[in-house]
Amino acid sequence: MSEVPKGLADKWDLLRDTVAEHLFEMRKTLKEAIGGRPYRGMPTDPNELAARWGEIRQGNLPALTEVIKSNVKYTADGRVLVPSALLDSMREQEERRRKGGLD
Repeated sequence: MSEVPKGLADKWDLLRDTVAEHLFEMRKTLKEAIGGRPYRGMPTDPNELAARWGEIRQGNLPALTEVIKSNVKYTADGRVLVPSALLDSMREQEERRRKGGLD
């Protein structure tokens, strides 16, 4: 395998860093434009999300089971991974309910 000339390697590093920075900025802009997507990739109104959470937490075990089953991933060694975004959303909804009495 041939080695990359030192002058060319520096240019490649600069190009890589510039492209990475540009892609990061584009991704950030897209995320800001799209907004939060906490429910199956669809935008939700905070009140709609609170209503869903209220329905799920009021003893609707099949709904809670479905939410968890549709979001978890299983590893090869049998561990169950729950997305932190789901847990954060559930935590946030529960805090909002307790503070604001949404039920």
